[in-house]
Amino acid sequence: MTRFAGAAWLLPAVLAVAGAFVPYLELRVGNQQATLHSARQTTLLPGDVPQSHFYWVVLLAGAVLLAVAGALTLRGTALGTARLIGTGGAGLVLGTAVVLLIDVTRFVVLADSAAHIEAGTWLLAVAALLPVAGIALTRPPRTPDDVPTPPMGIPVVRVLEPDYEEHE
Repeated sequence: MTRFAGAAWLLPAVLAVAGAFVPYLELRVGNQQATLHSARQTTLLPGDVPQSHFYWVVLLAGAVLLAVAGALTLRGTALGTARLIGTGGAGLVLGTAVVLLIDVTRFVVLADSAAHIEAGTWLLAVAALLPVAGIALTRPPRTPDDVPTPPMGIPVVRVLEPDYEEHE
C-alpha cells in the first residue's frame, strides 16, 4: 500500500515540473501571429520579447514538497509528516493550476482569436488532482493506545467524583 501512496505523491511531482515548462495555451490571430503561454513565460512567436512569469517557482516548490512526501511514504516512516508535507505541496500545485486554468478559460472565452489548449493544461490538471489519492492512501498506522469506537458510537467516559475529606 505504501508503494501506491508513494507513487501517488511522486507522479504529480513529475507532472508539475513538466507542466511548469510546457506551454498550456496557444492563441492565434489570423495566420500571422501566435502567442504561447506557459507557467514560465508568454512568448509571441514572430520574435517579440517574452514576458516572464513566476508561476513556475510555485509549481517547483509544490513539486519538491510532493517529492519529499513521496520519499517519506516509500520509506514507510513518518507517514503523518509525509501526509502533512504532501498536502501542503498539493495545495501549492492546485492553487497555481487553478490560477493558470482561470487564465486559460479567460482567453478561450474572451479571445477574438483561435485558442488551442496545449499539453501543459492537462499536465497541470492531473498534477493538481492526483495528490488526493496520496492524501487518502497515506495514513499513519494505528498505535496500541488508540481506543476503538464501541459499536454504539461515541465512547462514554465516566467521571468519578473526587473524595473530599471533611476537615473539622
